[in-house]
Amino acid sequence: MALSPAERETILQIDEEKKLWRIYSCQSRLINKISKVSEPVRVDSDGGHYFELDFNQVSFRQKSKPRVYTEDQRQKQMERIANMHMQRKLKNEGN
Repeated sequence: MALSPAERETILQIDEEKKLWRIYSCQSRLINKISKVSEPVRVDSDGGHYFELDFNQVSFRQKSKPRVYTEDQRQKQMERIANMHMQRKLKNEGN
């Protein structure tokens, strides 16, 4: 029986003594990602997967911020791209 989105959960636990992450998840997307680096320790009948990962295998990233360009920077980028396209076009015409 499939779980509803509200029932699909992921739980992360840290074992500081053993330097180990214990992860339980019912979310197929996350299960697929973790399965690429580790085999599940156990799989429940409802599809929940249990994993144990080394402490350094799990990391969290800060959300990236979009870069804000000045008008001068934007203009220089446009010129570089136009130059690159012109050089590629000249190179292809020469062949």
